[in-house]
Amino acid sequence: MGSVELTDEFLKRLQREIFFHSLDKLDRAADMRELLMECADDLGGMPMPIPEVGLTLHPAFPRARELADVFEKPRESRPVPGVFRRNIFWSTHHRGYVHVWSEGGELGQGGTLKWTLLKGQSRFQMEMRTMRATFVWGARQEWKANEKLSTLIDMERFKGYAMCGMFEETSLRSGVRYVFRKLKPTIAISERSGREKVLACLCLHPIGYYKGSFAGAMVPTDDVIAHLLMMRTDEAGFWRDANHHSPDRTEAGL
Repeated sequence: MGSVELTDEFLKRLQREIFFHSLDKLDRAADMRELLMECADDLGGMPMPIPEVGLTLHPAFPRARELADVFEKPRESRPVPGVFRRNIFWSTHHRGYVHVWSEGGELGQGGTLKWTLLKGQSRFQMEMRTMRATFVWGARQEWKANEKLSTLIDMERFKGYAMCGMFEETSLRSGVRYVFRKLKPTIAISERSGREKVLACLCLHPIGYYKGSFAGAMVPTDDVIAHLLMMRTDEAGFWRDANHHSPDRTEAGL
């Protein structure tokens, strides 16, 4: 039987695997995550559902529609006789959704226009749902994502990310300054007028996201890496694919 040469590279790899093994032992969902990876090896794994928290998958994810039926039962929507929904829009002034409908028929046919205000979900509610997602993320995967990110940005910015969960980068193409944040949408800032102006908070999860939270199906730093690389390689595509939240919206995370 041949002997293993204890090179420095081998010892570093051994130390690394012992560390990751320790992380997996502390992770109650590690076994379930491994099972999903085995069942969906051709997909590179499968997102884990969270009880009572809906999971929305990107339409391009294989069999997204079928998985949606497994992860979340669709709510039945029964039409109310004589009630016609007209519009739903966000009111910055009231910080809520304005629902407009008509009763007794369509407008011009004896219908009466009515509206009501429904407050948007609170920041506290979104943060609590986000915290629940820590159960499905793997510490090993988040650690590896941080290692990858450290190769994509300089050490000073990576230190800022490690300390406060964000870092900046200005696009060489557009001059827009981006603030990439962990578990929050990326802030796009323009300084063309000599003053800082938030253009939008860009929310994008390549695989999917847990409804009513800031959490994506991938570990948080993988989402940050996706935003950074999309901005660098296809800035227009990044804006096209992302949801644009205005700074006053709870979903913006400001």
